[in-house]
Amino acid sequence: MQNFEHEDQLARIKDGRLDLAIFVLDEDATFIRTETIALLSLLQSEFPTLLGHNSDHGGSAYFPTSSASQSYMVNGGPEWADTHVPWLVDIMPISNWFYVVMAISILFNVMTSAHKFRLWRIDAKRERAQQVFRDILGSRLTPPEMHVLLPSEKHLKPESITKIDQAIAELDELRETCRKQENSALVPMGQELAYRYQEEQMELTRTAVREFRRKIDDARIDDARVDAGAEPVLSADTDDA
Repeated sequence: MQNFEHEDQLARIKDGRLDLAIFVLDEDATFIRTETIALLSLLQSEFPTLLGHNSDHGGSAYFPTSSASQSYMVNGGPEWADTHVPWLVDIMPISNWFYVVMAISILFNVMTSAHKFRLWRIDAKRERAQQVFRDILGSRLTPPEMHVLLPSEKHLKPESITKIDQAIAELDELRETCRKQENSALVPMGQELAYRYQEEQMELTRTAVREFRRKIDDARIDDARVDAGAEPVLSADTDDA
């Protein structure tokens, strides 16, 4: 609470530097510390014609009517929130709370849209990488079938190996991106399962293709031994397959 001279106080409340001005007309008068609605309720109880008078004359000609006072006069008294949850009204007028709720709703909608877009991009990139393996290894092979597949001559071609390595690197990078986005604040509660599904699908493919890629290296070593006149040495995994 601060004290000002009358003229200074009038200027401060007019330009908005004061939320409420109380003029003590008698030096022995009780100084009220209060809020707008509480003060209006007190004045209304003391002067029953206060609301009617202000409504008929349109309020003060010198000072703007606050939103709380305007609402009080329109409703003929305090609103439900002013009576039962005054602390909520102290933080912000009820009309502004509706805007806050709308803003939060819009924010969640934006977050959901961003989450769906990022998930769609992850799925599209995963599908693109897996298509490389389908084109080279076989369009109908499942990850377990890729895992036990033996390399043929076409698989040992440099261009095929390059494409496989690039697709594996792409899946590795995409998997890390998926893990980061899974814990993002943009992901709505419960929707992280969709990222875990994508991660699981990538992991199955990566495991199978990495095993197949290892068999390619073994086959190339065997070919190099044959070219050098030595007997090929097959790994235990290749024999089992």
